[in-house]
Amino acid sequence: MIRKLAQTIADELAARRCPLPVVLGPERADSISWTNERIVIERDKDREETLLPPTKSKPNPVMLFVRPIRGKITIYAREPEANAMQDEHDARADSVVDRVLCALHLALTGRKAGWSIDKTQPVKIPDLEQSECQGGAIYEILFTTMRAVNDVTWTGASSPEATVGGAGGIVIAGSTSVTAQGNSVTPARTACGA
Repeated sequence: MIRKLAQTIADELAARRCPLPVVLGPERADSISWTNERIVIERDKDREETLLPPTKSKPNPVMLFVRPIRGKITIYAREPEANAMQDEHDARADSVVDRVLCALHLALTGRKAGWSIDKTQPVKIPDLEQSECQGGAIYEILFTTMRAVNDVTWTGASSPEATVGGAGGIVIAGSTSVTAQGNSVTPARTACGA
């Protein structure tokens, strides 16, 4: 699910001519100090995903639960001009964040499922805290999108269905044996849909 959202966001940002590439995370580096500008989209495995009751009632497939899928977008931005000040890095990050939020909104509303943007914030760069020049800006967006848990097979098929009555339908029939004071009576045949 996060991969599809990341691709939708990447396509929308490319259409908006955003110069930062979109990367599917998590990244495998311990340091977050400056390398390249990028937008990292990943599953947020630090937040709990508590099951919720179903939001819709339909006969087939049966929705058993709703799972919140937590995601995180981290934006690494750096003003390309030489000797840029921190406020210039922050301004570039803010510009990217605005476009990412627009693309995220488009991607989440296109799914036609529940969603929320839970938190947005600039991030301190721990390995550059003592540096005179931060060299860029980092911004995080935490979001949630809902995923239905439907009772289906591995291939996605739901329970079989049948049409009752009408042309090409099935007929439900049964028989009833009625006795009156110990005397057996000819069984009555009842039918539905015939």
